[in-house]
Amino acid sequence: MTFASPNAVSALLRLGVNEALEGRSLAGIGAELQRATGVAVDESQPLMLTGRKAQRSELEAHGAAVTLRTIPCTGAFGRGGERFAALVLCRDVTELRWREKQLMSKDATIKEIHHRVKNNLQTVAALLRMQSRRMDSAEGREGSRVPCGVCRLSQWCMTPSRRVWRRASTSMS
Repeated sequence: MTFASPNAVSALLRLGVNEALEGRSLAGIGAELQRATGVAVDESQPLMLTGRKAQRSELEAHGAAVTLRTIPCTGAFGRGGERFAALVLCRDVTELRWREKQLMSKDATIKEIHHRVKNNLQTVAALLRMQSRRMDSAEGREGSRVPCGVCRLSQWCMTPSRRVWRRASTSMS
């Protein structure tokens, strides 16, 4: 590494790289970070980090995440188009990854709440139907008949496969 911007130094510090960066191999730093975190070393990452391959990659360590993108620099004047350097762009995406995890957690919580509400509504509708069937008098049955809203609600609560079965059974009779 010939030069590292202050932002690159800060991003790598978050990953746990405390030594000076100039003069070190970025591929070696990436391999050290992967070994330290117990992640299997990616075979293509050293090619990318040395600039031999234009690619994007992500390094994660110590709760931080940094995306890296390499752009090989090739010379057109007198070098025959061979690679002589590489530009490595890095971006700290730690907060972005944290927000994604929070969003996934909230999404799972909302789905669980919807599932429980649906189950509770089905139970209430079933109890109302049972109660109306147990009534002896016609007036009592009429008074405790399940309101149309509850019928629609119980139909909404059914899974799609049960809805199809119910439509098929009512069309047969």
